[in-house]
Amino acid sequence: EDKIRPADGVYAVLCQLKNKIFKGIMNIGIKPSIDIDNKKTIEVHLFDFDNDIYDKLLKIEVVSKIRNEIKFPTLEKLKHQITKDIKKAKEILTN
Repeated sequence: EDKIRPADGVYAVLCQLKNKIFKGIMNIGIKPSIDIDNKKTIEVHLFDFDNDIYDKLLKIEVVSKIRNEIKFPTLEKLKHQITKDIKKAKEILTN
């Protein structure tokens, strides 16, 4: 009830884990290029971070929407777009 979920898409985000802030990128949606069950998920990738934080509480602040969620014709095109999205998110979060 007290949660707000942004629209489906890719976002530049700041994440708070305990007392630290990390920069990252978030995808909200059904992952149309790879999923077939249309289950909506929220995934966050933190830059320069490699700890296991599954089941940990994160506070996520959306800084900027990068793009809408779209279906890519191949996994190669999806991977290329993800690289571009990460670059854009880092630029947004640096400024």
